[in-house]
Amino acid sequence: MKPPSPPTELTLRCIVNPPCIHALSLSLAGKTVQRGPGDKWMVHGPTEFIPNTEIGKVERRKAIPLNENEGVYVRDVQSGQVRCVSGPQAYMLQANEELYEKGLTSLVEDLLK
Repeated sequence: MKPPSPPTELTLRCIVNPPCIHALSLSLAGKTVQRGPGDKWMVHGPTEFIPNTEIGKVERRKAIPLNENEGVYVRDVQSGQVRCVSGPQAYMLQANEELYEKGLTSLVEDLLK
């Protein structure tokens, strides 16, 4: 008999709706945490997380696998700083980070075709 496969890791990025003017008490992994309006945080799993109605945006995130000659640009939304993350590694965006798309000139795009 084949053993059951382990649960896959779950990573959620959550944001409290700004109209919510009071702090929320959330229970995550047996710990109570206070979150205020506009707070962003990550829930790493495997775990069960059922967001209440005051949590506005829940986004599933997965690690980005990067090979030796690959990289991504990451922007910190709080400071605006853009940095390059290069491989080989698997990179997980933090709660305050997003992928940044660097614009290319038409000449560079033609060369890449």
